[in-house]
Formats: sequence, structure tokens, C-alpha cells
Amino acid sequence: MTLDGGFTFSKVPPGDYVLQGIVGGPRGRPEQFGMQFVTVSVSGAPPAVIRTAPGATLAGRVILEGDATGVPFERFGLSAQPADWDHVSTGSEAPSAIAEEDGSFAMALLFGPMRITGSAPSGWWLKSVHVGGIDATDQPFHFTSGLLPDATAVFADTGASLAGSVVDERGSPAKSYSVLIFSVDRNRWWAASGYVMLARPDDAGRFAAATLPPGEYLAAAVDTFDILSEWLDPEVLASLAPRAQRVTLPPDGAITTVLELIRRQ
Repeated sequence: MTLDGGFTFSKVPPGDYVLQGIVGGPRGRPEQFGMQFVTVSVSGAPPAVIRTAPGATLAGRVILEGDATGVPFERFGLSAQPADWDHVSTGSEAPSAIAEEDGSFAMALLFGPMRITGSAPSGWWLKSVHVGGIDATDQPFHFTSGLLPDATAVFADTGASLAGSVVDERGSPAKSYSVLIFSVDRNRWWAASGYVMLARPDDAGRFAAATLPPGEYLAAAVDTFDILSEWLDPEVLASLAPRAQRVTLPPDGAITTVLELIRRQ
């Protein structure tokens, strides 16, 4: 890069690319970020200009819906998950925030379309995060720059659980398996979604998945699963859906079931 901010990439094959400009900050996060789509033809590409910006800051309050007796606000956190990786600097950490003692929070360095996820004590789940009229837990909010000061994050204490065992095609108890529990709504099959959970068996061959949002789910017990390459892969979930068992998890409910093993090999 030159002193005036110029840059050159040579010998770039024809195709579509995204250029990212990053002004480095602490903890691997950018202080400013910008991106630009570029199409390279056999004759090259026109000069590209990347305009960086400091990103947005989301601030507001955490609201606890339920019995919060003895549960401090500091045990509730929020993080922002990219909905489009072209708008995220490579290798950067997901922005996050922990609620203050009075329930307020602030989360900075937000770029592009993002969904908000939460962390909470057992039994609690992130019900909604309203930003500019959008529930950013359900659909991405496109962050640009400036302060968004009036966000409301609602946590509820009605998390549900699913537990049980798995039997093979002979009806014998299975000991080695993975259980994928995922919402029937495919719009919720995305990275870090609270509506998708993986459970493994304990020494007795039983599984347990706690603090799921109430709703309709599919539960699939599979004999083999590669968490590195298959976790939250929509194609994997879609292939399992026809053979999965449908389960309704009511608010604050504890459901026990027996699943049939699905052999993938």
C-alpha cells in the first residue's frame, strides 16, 4: 500500500471479488471497515475506491421477562453474528456486550447485516432484540454507522428442554450417536442460532438438551456427524428433516422422548 492509500493486486484471474479495507483496532477488531464488490474481466478492472467507516454502536436495555429474583443483569450478554460474511473483516471477533448492573448495554463496531444472539443463565433465552422496528434475532439488521441508542433486548425464563434415549433399527439402546435438534422454520438455520442444538449421549446412553426457545422442532439422532464440516449446514439439516421426529416444546416444558437412530453410512 502506498502512502496515499493506493493499492494494487496483480495477476488476478477474471471473476467476481470483494475488496475489504480495514483500519486496525484492539483485540483483532477493526476501528474502521469498508468493502467494495469488484468484477475482474480479461482486460482487468476499473480503479476501485473503498470507503471505510467506524461502524455502528448499539445501546439500550435488557428486560427480564419472568422471575428474575436473585438473577443479576451481569449474567446476560449479547453478541452480533454476521448474516453476510462479505461485510465482515476476515478473522475479526464477533462484537459482544455484557449487561451492566442496571440492565443497560452498549455494543460497538457493528458492520453490515447482523443478527443478535444472547447468552444467559440456564432456563433463560433471548426472546427478541428490537432495533429500529426490526427484531434482530429473527432477521438481520443492516448496521452502517452512528449510535442506535434505544434497543430493547428481552430475555425470558421459559426455556424448554428435550431429553431421552435412542434405539437402533432392532429396538436396542444406542450408545454412540449425535442428536440434532432444529427448528422446523428453515429461516432459523444459521450460525449461532439459538434454535439449533447438538446433544451427545452420556455414559448411560441418554441425551439432554436444555434451554431451547419454546416452539416446533425436528429431532434427528444420527450414527455419525462431523461437527467441523456439518454443524449448521442447511443442506445437512434439510436431508435429515424427512426422517426426523417432530417435537413440540412448550414454554418451560421438559419433554422426554425416544428417537430412532438414523444411519447415514
